[in-house]
Amino acid sequence: MTFIRKLSNFLTELIFILVAVLSFPSFLLLPLFILPFYIYRTIIKCLSKTLNLKAAKIMTLRNSVVANDNLYTRPEQTVVISIGFKGRLDYQITLDMATAHFDKRNDKNELLFPEFKQYYSSWGGYLFWKNDDSFEMSNHIRKYEGKSSTVSYEELKEFCLELPRKPYTRKRSPWEVLVVNDFQHDEFPGEELSVLILRVHHGLGDGFSILESFTSAVGMWENIKEKLPLPIYSSGAVNPSFWYYLWMFLSSPYHSLKQGPGSYDINAFRIKGKNLQKKLRTGHLKYELDFIKGNCKKWGVTFSGFVFAAVCGGFRNFMLENDMKVPEYFHVGMPFPWPGRNSSKVQNRMCVCIMKFPVGTALLEERVQLTDEIWKKLKKSPAPLMNWTFMPIFGLLPGFLVKMFIRNNFTTAVLSNFPGPEDKIELRSAGEPCLTEDIEFVTGLWRGNCGVGIGILSAHGILKVNIGVDEAILEQTQVDALKSHIEKEFKILTNHSGVFNCEV
Repeated sequence: MTFIRKLSNFLTELIFILVAVLSFPSFLLLPLFILPFYIYRTIIKCLSKTLNLKAAKIMTLRNSVVANDNLYTRPEQTVVISIGFKGRLDYQITLDMATAHFDKRNDKNELLFPEFKQYYSSWGGYLFWKNDDSFEMSNHIRKYEGKSSTVSYEELKEFCLELPRKPYTRKRSPWEVLVVNDFQHDEFPGEELSVLILRVHHGLGDGFSILESFTSAVGMWENIKEKLPLPIYSSGAVNPSFWYYLWMFLSSPYHSLKQGPGSYDINAFRIKGKNLQKKLRTGHLKYELDFIKGNCKKWGVTFSGFVFAAVCGGFRNFMLENDMKVPEYFHVGMPFPWPGRNSSKVQNRMCVCIMKFPVGTALLEERVQLTDEIWKKLKKSPAPLMNWTFMPIFGLLPGFLVKMFIRNNFTTAVLSNFPGPEDKIELRSAGEPCLTEDIEFVTGLWRGNCGVGIGILSAHGILKVNIGVDEAILEQTQVDALKSHIEKEFKILTNHSGVFNCEV
């Protein structure tokens, strides 16, 4: 790193610290800013019960942050999970099992999962859950109608890429399940294959909550939960002490600046939000999980740090090849799981943090170590606890303010890291026994002008890295080239043991 760059970084950091110190008094006044919204929301909540709006309940503060979306025109907060099976899924049995599951009631005769029979209703500026009086399970669980008697991989891939931006139906709960039979894949010639596709709006819950809810509905969750790896939480997520909270509070102005304006990127992947198509061109990579873990040990870095470094290096080399200006860093927004999950509810137990990728670091070894250091530092910092604590504050705002201010207009990419079951799962209750063969997921890229998605999924002993870039940013040939550069970076990292210096 040159002297000028070091000096620039030092001065930038100094400015952040000075601004944070000067803005600290405004954080002390935060309760005065929040109080009017809290009072107004409480009044709206009480009035809704008095006026009998048939609203089951006002949406939780955390859910409302992600639920305020253009649901019926261009949703940006959708989660799509695809589970491939060997065997034939029986549609009617799947429908009957889901009906029985979502009809379950507690001792007070209340539905255990009412949100799956309710839709978003806005009143007084806030979102409520309102009962779907004409609810039919068949409106939500359907057979996939393909172009022919069999469904090809390319056809289903194209269909799934459309799902994140597909509008939801008004006055229906924002979720659907599609049962795909007669699926064909080159890796399994002549075999009976089926696919279960879940499409759910993020306002219902996060990825783990959605996976649990729907696999419970079809009798898979008990087998899956025993084989899911435990989430890795940040330092402040598990029983933070009083002193940790104090540290978080005192450093909040600084971390708010770093997680907000300080993460604003200017590079070739960032274009105006109105020009984005919200449909991705994709590339996929697969590796044996144990092989990657073994190489992490050689380099002396964490698993996540190793994978992030490979992706970071791939982006760097692609930008160099295409004469794009390479910044010192670009930023990615990523969800952090949070403990305390209630399995009897669908919920968003997560916060969003921003991490920087050192794409401007030329030396390979230095880039790998720096990426891992940044990752470990973020997990130990009070930033995740701060974002988790402040998220309900944003939920107090009326919907139009949430849409206006809670946007990702900063980062280059959104990264989702999803650990799946380590072994294959048998679904015994869908007709004949079916064995899971593959799991895929894709998510919307949030409100704002972010046009790059990075998905990392580990399941069945396989690591998958999925890269998606908005159609308005790159052509498919360019996405293929980006994928190739990431693939080369993995190859370099796995062929060496981290004991050399080379510029790559």
